[in-house]
Amino acid sequence: MRDITHIVMHCTATRATADIGVAEVDRWHRAKGWAGVGYHFIVRRNGAVESGRPIERKGAHVRGFNARSIGVSLAGGVASDGQTPEDNFTDRQMIAARDLVLDLMVTYHIPVDKVLGHREVIQRITHDSPKACPVFSMDRFRTMVKEREYSGADDSTGMNWGTEMADDDEKDTPERTYTVRSGDTLWGIANREGTTIADLR
Repeated sequence: MRDITHIVMHCTATRATADIGVAEVDRWHRAKGWAGVGYHFIVRRNGAVESGRPIERKGAHVRGFNARSIGVSLAGGVASDGQTPEDNFTDRQMIAARDLVLDLMVTYHIPVDKVLGHREVIQRITHDSPKACPVFSMDRFRTMVKEREYSGADDSTGMNWGTEMADDDEKDTPERTYTVRSGDTLWGIANREGTTIADLR
């Protein structure tokens, strides 16, 4: 078995309207001359997790860092023009990705600070050509993972992230309001407002 030390998060760089999974990415990667899909997991738009390259095999998802990492990719990541990076992931995807990453952390004894975005691996480790991937905020994602890890609660909707850790003595803060727009997701609102889904009541 490989010595796995990190989980690397990616996006497929596809539009929000593209319902793609392992079969499509496998075809794209084979067209590049690769040995099939380079990611170990892909999270579809509806939150379904599909297994790609077997974990015991080195992936093809982050040059210079494949040997000791697991690659997880979420379908989406670019705007309707097919080029501009866009955090257009669904709530179901983020919940499924969070739970998948937690399972992998437990199985392979990976601490949350070793869960990195592709962009972060390039910035901190490989110093390859810069990328926007995975587009979504990794700090916010790691916070969601930690909240779920420490709460241990059954939270299939994501609405209770972090509530079990609330301090009974904390002072009430004034409520803020937000007008929901067409196409909004909890994940997208939390990103724009600089908060977490747990705080969206």
